[in-house]
Amino acid sequence: MKKKIVMNRDRVFSIGMAVVSLLVMAATTQIKPTFNAVSGSDPGSKAFPFAVAVLLLLSSIGKFITCGKPDERPFVAGREGWLKIAAVVGLLLAYTFLLQYVGFLLCTFLGTALLLLLMRGDRPIRPVTYVLYPGLLTAVLYLLFHTVLQVILPVGLLWKSILP
Repeated sequence: MKKKIVMNRDRVFSIGMAVVSLLVMAATTQIKPTFNAVSGSDPGSKAFPFAVAVLLLLSSIGKFITCGKPDERPFVAGREGWLKIAAVVGLLLAYTFLLQYVGFLLCTFLGTALLLLLMRGDRPIRPVTYVLYPGLLTAVLYLLFHTVLQVILPVGLLWKSILP
């Protein structure tokens, strides 16, 4: 007897993430090497996003294989669910656009706080969490990218006009 594949939200999500990972893998071929004058090639600028995309693809395949239970609730809960999805996509687009104007620190802090507000659902969250979680996440990301990986993060035109 042939077992039927149950399409549930986890499997739909895993298919979407697999497609995104394949697109990222294809996009890494367009990355120009940063330090090609020294050795003729720069594995870091292509290798890191490609490796992350491969891990995402493997995770997506694993998730697709291991989740076979049908959903207990609908994938998107009607109009409210679609509005929440639209709001999250709008927030991410606004974050991407405003990053160069507002800067990494402020934009990431405010974006994370708004994302937390959108994604909380029916769960009550204490007001201090809206400050602590975005603050800690922004600080960790800043330390990781700016200090450890030495990535130049956008300061923002707002800060450039205030700071000397």
